[in-house]
Amino acid sequence: FALNIEMFDHHRNVNTLLPYYFDLVNEALTSFVNEMKSLGMWDEVTVVVSSDFGRTLSPNSEAGTDHAWSGHSFILGGALDGGKIHGRYPYDLSEK
Repeated sequence: FALNIEMFDHHRNVNTLLPYYFDLVNEALTSFVNEMKSLGMWDEVTVVVSSDFGRTLSPNSEAGTDHAWSGHSFILGGALDGGKIHGRYPYDLSEK
């Protein structure tokens, strides 16, 4: 199973566009998780969601964000021991 949504490159209007695409991902993951649970397979599945680049934290002049220094990932699955953040969270996220 693979899901590929290529519309997260929001250089403008991020507050309008991003919630729609988050809903698409949420609906797809919810459907997949529910199906795996109904088949009794959820504890055998690991889902990895990843991005190839990050976004700036500060908006640009068009109320969007630009490419930045980090990607992101999250993992879910029935047998995972979750609730952990690996790495160090920066003390200061402001751009200098």
